[in-house]
Parts: sequence; structure tokens; C-alpha cells
Amino acid sequence: MIDTLAGRAKLGVVANCSIMMGRASAALVPPAFDVVMTAEEAGFYKPRSEPYVATLAAMDMDPARVLFVAGSAADMPGAMAPGMPVYWHNRIGVKAEAEPLYHERSLASALLLTQRVGMVSRSNIQSAKQWLRLRENAFVAIFLSA
Repeated sequence: MIDTLAGRAKLGVVANCSIMMGRASAALVPPAFDVVMTAEEAGFYKPRSEPYVATLAAMDMDPARVLFVAGSAADMPGAMAPGMPVYWHNRIGVKAEAEPLYHERSLASALLLTQRVGMVSRSNIQSAKQWLRLRENAFVAIFLSA
């Protein structure tokens, strides 16, 4: 998923660890993330909302334009608090108190949702009105939880 989106959208990751460990871990996943936010840097651990808000600020992004891909039910409330739509990759069908916008057992649907990220061009759309609507609704950044 990261390979597919690199260069077409801003990519961020938020992790409950030190700055040094977060940077070193993120460097192992090419291509590079635009933002790596750690609990040490944010001053709070997930699932509080502060690490997510700090990541959004570092990415300079409107939360409504960022798709948060959650691997854990615990990540959802903190990511949803600032207004990000959440895609929960719920591999084993765990029940959760929060209900994400997208709830799937695989990342395949997330890739379909994000294929429009940075790929909406005027040349492949029928009308200017349709193009503007798609551009306004496209996710322009993705961030993940580690």
C-alpha cells in the first residue's frame, strides 16, 4: 500500500515510542514517510488524540482530507477525534466500541479508496464539475498507526 501511494499523497505514521526508535523503524519501510510522529515528540501516547493532532499539524493537513488506516480498534477513537475518516483493517473480526467509516478485513478496499489520491486529472473526467467534485472529495494524505 505504501509503495502504491508514495509520491501521490503525503504519508505519515504515528507510533508509541521514542523519537529515535520511531525514525529508525520508519526508515526500514521504503519509501520514506513524509511525517513520522512518536509519542515522545507528541508528548502523549495513543490512543489519546494528541499524537494524531500533532501528526496532522506536521503534515499541514485538514483532517477530513486524510484517511487514517487503523490496525487496531484502540487507534480509532483518537484518530476520529480530530475528524479523520478511519479505515479499520480488522484482520480477525474484533468487535470495537467506535465505528469507523470503513471496516474491512483486508487492505484491498483501502487501495481502491486511495487509488484516486493524486490521480484525479482533468483528462480522464467527463466534465469540469465532475472533476471539481472528485478533487474536493479525494483523500490527499494517508497515515498509519505503528
